[in-house]
Amino acid sequence: MLRFGDQGGHIPVGSWLTVTGLPGTPRLEVVGLAVSISGSADAWVVPAEIARLRPPGTPGTAQMLYRFDRAATAEAIGADVAEVSAALPAGAVTSTRSYLTVKAADTAHVAACVPALIACGLAGLVLALLTVGTVIRRAVAAGSTRIRILRVIGFSPGQVVAAYAGQGLVPAAAGCIGGVLLGNLLARPLLASAASSFGPGVLGVPAWVDVDVAVVMFGLTALAALAPARRLTRFP
Repeated sequence: MLRFGDQGGHIPVGSWLTVTGLPGTPRLEVVGLAVSISGSADAWVVPAEIARLRPPGTPGTAQMLYRFDRAATAEAIGADVAEVSAALPAGAVTSTRSYLTVKAADTAHVAACVPALIACGLAGLVLALLTVGTVIRRAVAAGSTRIRILRVIGFSPGQVVAAYAGQGLVPAAAGCIGGVLLGNLLARPLLASAASSFGPGVLGVPAWVDVDVAVVMFGLTALAALAPARRLTRFP
């Protein structure tokens, strides 16, 4: 079984590979593709195939993957590795590699994109708030006569403010919901790629994230709409 990546990703299942430089020139069939986020292996075979794939005179080695109870920091993992090494015969442990090192190397590929994504998100938020505020201000300026009529027939200043603010908040609510749904759709390819790399199963945006984003966005939009709408209380 080949590792899915630059090598395995271009070799279809069912292909035959010839291993040169070994006695008998073994031929292997690709029966599937696997994922190795650490890149510590290029191919997997059944144990019976290992002996004939080892060059003559090469000592055998083994890779053991441990899951420790305390693995949040490099210090905790280092202490556990030292304990395991002490329990094994001298020289049995030739090298170790922490999942934190693999994680840091993998996240480094996308770390450069995060500031740009945050900047674009903040710029879009500011533009949306300015748009809402501008729409409400112009509605107030254009409807001064209608506002006076509403005040004459008994509408309180608060009711007039609510009516004009609602003109911006109703489409804003639809935009917040639509934006959350669109964000979920756009996040699917990225989450699918992460799931393929790390193998946790199906990944999705948590429901609490969708709810919090929609509420916060609507709250900021409401503040942007109410600020110019409060000018209505100044009309006689």
